[in-house]
Amino acid sequence: MAHLQLQPMPSFDSDTDLGARLVSRWKTWLNDFDTFLVASGITNKKQQRAVLLYLDGPRIREIFKQPPDTGNADAFNTAKMKLTEYFEPQKNFR
Repeated sequence: MAHLQLQPMPSFDSDTDLGARLVSRWKTWLNDFDTFLVASGITNKKQQRAVLLYLDGPRIREIFKQPPDTGNADAFNTAKMKLTEYFEPQKNFR
C-alpha cells in the first residue's frame, strides 16, 4: 500500500467569532480534525493530543494552558473536552 501524505489542516481561528457561532465552528473543526487523524493513520493518543495542539496554533495552545486538569500527555479526549468547554458560550442563569 502506498504511503498517503496529507496536507496539514488549517489552524483554528478562535478570534473570529464569539458565543454560539464560535463553539459551532470549533465543533466543526474538531470533527474535521478527527477525520484527519483517521485519514493520517494516527492512533496513538499521545500523538493525537500533540497533533491537536500543534495544528490548532499558538493561540489555542495559550488557551489550553488556562483550564485546570487538562490531563497528562496521553489524555487526548480530555484535551478535546477542555477546549470545547472553553469555547462553549457562557450560560445566563437569571
